[in-house]
Amino acid sequence: MDIPQNPKLSQVGNTFAHQWIEAIRAGAENKIWDDLTTVRTKFSFNSPAVHSTYDAKGANFLLRNVLHVLQGLYYVEVFVGTDTKSNTARVALHFRAKITTDSGSIVEADGIDLFEVDGDSGKAVALTVMVRPFTALSALKQQMGKRIAAAGMLKPKKSKL
Repeated sequence: MDIPQNPKLSQVGNTFAHQWIEAIRAGAENKIWDDLTTVRTKFSFNSPAVHSTYDAKGANFLLRNVLHVLQGLYYVEVFVGTDTKSNTARVALHFRAKITTDSGSIVEADGIDLFEVDGDSGKAVALTVMVRPFTALSALKQQMGKRIAAAGMLKPKKSKL
């Protein structure tokens, strides 16, 4: 099956991927949030550990914090596709990182950042993250859970009494 590609959208995706990777390497968080995403306005984030989708406010908090949890984050592969119906580039960035658990052990994470990049603005409008193996996903969930709780973003569970 031949999948149609749009050269303009492919270029948008390649440019985004290059800029994102360089911003991560440089620790340029403001560039990531202000120049490369719509995270301050309308953004959709799908976490590897939670079934619900986060809005722009939740995504902003999570993305800023996960960069501190994923130690030594680096990208090893880039895949770019296009969706001409929605005028978006699809960018998959394969990453590796380390996560320290509560016990102090370090687990290696292997994952994919799957971006939907607007073809007109060149900014990411959505991100889905997948992480493996399960030990890395568990450590990520544990460490991010602490940050979420410390920031008061968790709603208290209703008592059954």
